[in-house]
Formats: sequence, C-alpha cells, structure tokens
Amino acid sequence: MKILLIDPFYNNGVVPPNYSLGEIEKYIVDTNVEIEVIDFVHKNKIENLDEFKKLENDFINKIVEKVKKETNAIIYITTSYGIPLKQKPVYPRVKKILKEIRENNSMIPVYVGGATVNYAQKELGINLQDYEENVTDIIYGDEIKFVDILSEKYGIETKDIGIIKWNNWNWEKYPKHISLLSAKGCPSACNFCFENKIFDNKYIRNNIDLLIENIKYLVKEKGITNFAIEDSSFLFNIDFEYFCDKIIKDNININWTCYAKVFQINKYHNLLEKMKNAGCTSMIIGIETTNNEDLEKLQKGITNDEINKMIGYMNEVEIGIQGCFMVGMPNSSREHIIQSVKYAKQLDLFLYRWHIFQLPLIEIHNTVDKTVKPEDYFTMQLNVPDNCLDEVLSNINKPILLLNEEHFLIRGLRYIDEENAAFGNISNSIVTYKELFKILKDNINLDAIFDEEEMYNKIGKEK
Repeated sequence: MKILLIDPFYNNGVVPPNYSLGEIEKYIVDTNVEIEVIDFVHKNKIENLDEFKKLENDFINKIVEKVKKETNAIIYITTSYGIPLKQKPVYPRVKKILKEIRENNSMIPVYVGGATVNYAQKELGINLQDYEENVTDIIYGDEIKFVDILSEKYGIETKDIGIIKWNNWNWEKYPKHISLLSAKGCPSACNFCFENKIFDNKYIRNNIDLLIENIKYLVKEKGITNFAIEDSSFLFNIDFEYFCDKIIKDNININWTCYAKVFQINKYHNLLEKMKNAGCTSMIIGIETTNNEDLEKLQKGITNDEINKMIGYMNEVEIGIQGCFMVGMPNSSREHIIQSVKYAKQLDLFLYRWHIFQLPLIEIHNTVDKTVKPEDYFTMQLNVPDNCLDEVLSNINKPILLLNEEHFLIRGLRYIDEENAAFGNISNSIVTYKELFKILKDNINLDAIFDEEEMYNKIGKEK
C-alpha cells in the first residue's frame, strides 16, 4: 500500500515542509505502508507566467505518472498552506490535479482536506463535494480525520508517536527553519480575522513537552535551529513560560519567533527577558493601526497608549517587533491613511508587515457586487510568483475578488501599476484602491515589503 501526500501550493523555497502533511506522516506507523510526498517547490527565479505554467504542468504530470503506476494507493491533497491556520485560494490547481488523476486512474481513492475547504464550509457555506465529482471525499475539519479514515476504512495501523520525523521530505528543497504549533485556534474576537471562526472559537492546546521533543529531534537529526511557532498567539498557551524554562535548562540552542498580542506583552513583560534567553529573537504582533477609533472598530481590545507601552517593553529586552499594520479600513480618509502609515514608520520596528483590509466575500456579495458569488473564490489562482501577478490580474474577470486574497494586494505593490488596481471604492469608504496603492507606494519602501513566509528567513537574524 502506498499513500501519496500531495501539497499543491507553489513554494519558491522559502516555506518549510507542509506541517499538516507532517502531522499525517506522524500517525502512519504501519510497516506495510509506503509514504511519498509530492510538492510544488521551485527555488530558481521564474521569469514569466508562461514559464510558471510549464512548471505547474510538470508538477501535475509528475503526479499523473505516479497514479498510472499505482494499483494499490490512496491520495491525499492538502489545501493547508504550510500550517493549518492559513488558507489561500489554490483550488483551481487542485481541480486540475483531480481531473488528471481521474482521466488516468478512475478507481484510485482521492481525498481533499485542509484549511481552504474548512474556509469554504465555515465562512462561505459551501460544501465542495457538491461541486467536485473527481474526488472520493472532501474532509472538513482537522487533517487528522484523514488518519481516522486510513485506520477505519483501509485497516492501516495508525498511532500518534508524538514526533513528526519528516522522513519523506527532501530537505535540500527547503529553508533552514521549520514551523511548529503548540495549539490550534484563537480565543480572540478580532472581527476581521477568520481564524477563530475556522476552529469554531475553540482553542485546542497540545502537550508542550511534545513541542520540545520535536524541537530536540529537529536540532539533532535535521540540523534545524530556527523555528516559527505558528499559534495564533503563543502567549495564549499557559505553558509558554514552562517552555522557556525547559529550553534554557536543557541548553537547547535555538532561535525562534512567535505571534503575540499587545495586551499579552504588557501583561507578561516581566517574562520577556526569559523568552529572549530561551531563543526568542522577534515576535509578530498585530498592531494594525495606532488610531484608537479604528482599534475599537476592529475589536482589538487595545489602545494607542498600550501599543506604545508594548514597544517600550520589547525594546528594553531587545526582542524584535514584526509589526502587522492594516490600511484601507471602512470609513478611512486619504489623510487618515497617510497619517497612520507615517506614524507607524516612526515607530522604527524590526520589520513591518503591511496588510490591506479585506472584506469577507459574503459582505462583498451583500454590499458591493451582487454578481460575486462566494464560490467564485475557488476559481481564482493567485498562488504564483510575485512577478507574475500583473499577468494574472489581466485574466481575472471579477477583480473585486482580490479583496479576499490574503496578502495579494500588498504583494502586488511592487509589480502592479496603480491603474490596474482601480477596483472601485472600498465598502463604506471614500478611498479607492487606486488611491490606496498610490499612498502606500509614496510612503513605504517597496523593497522592504515581505510576504508572510519570507519573514521567517529573519528568525535567526539580530535586530
């Protein structure tokens, strides 16, 4: 029996192995089962969209060739990007893969799961099984549900051994860092974020000792010393201080970054020195805006004074701040946006993560464009190299959909002329996206813009 684990996301070599597929590997202990991972990693620079499409076809053909040869195999395709918390619209590529599989092997079981299908069900109310004939089953929920199917339906021996060994990945293709989780879900109520909804407002904490054992394994066996703890906020985990104590006591020499919230930094400021001694080099913090009125609208639960206090605590212990900022919120004026961007720059943070406010697709349908249907989200393929975005834009029939693609608009700033960004007014706002692009281009260093995954290359760097 062979299990093919397929990651359809294009990875330019800066993203570590897919955590969700690693979790599946962890459970499969049956010695009669062979696991093979096929993912879409290409480190070299891609010049244009035609070259990228050729690479995409080569990736799909590689899957097809495997399918033709296998008479006793099960396929699982993830739609989780790197870690289960992120979703990106990659379903057009998934559909291509499913179509090619069925044309070459009509009997092989094929399962699709992960964050994007969860997003479809939870946020958009779409059951993808109704739209997809070429798949055996769409698995909603945790990726581990696929493990249950392997055990219950196919009699494969499964067991949680605690450590993801990553034995089926070619480590030469990936950066020298890896993503880890100590918990899934988020108890916060920020109204612009999908994460707490995807996990039904649940916060599921894992055994912190297993996180430490995974780190020890990766340091010893794979030579990995840089880690990103991808929880919604690591400081929600009541064992984060124990984690730091254990890393220090066991003399584990690592660098790591994590997500945290402003109020948590202020609450636990006396533990920041311990976090630094345990290897924390920076924290990714959702500041979003320094305007108190906007902070209240976003239900952030913080004020400008608390942000300044947090920055003081972090600077005191010299832990870098990766500040997340959001512009283009409803009712924002041009002057207000410029003021916010300039003020944010004065904070002189370690790194800036710029975001443009995104409307939920349901709201786009209800308030902006009735012709946009939630299922249109699954026709859009933006998982391409940044320098191909201008070509991709010209092929999108409903550019308003771009407002729901994480990081797209900010990624596009370096490559797309603001004329192409004239998608009309932001809902309830007097600022157009054309104006928003111009404001950002005039006020921030485009060469310093990082997409989310690129920032993890900074884990081991000093401030």
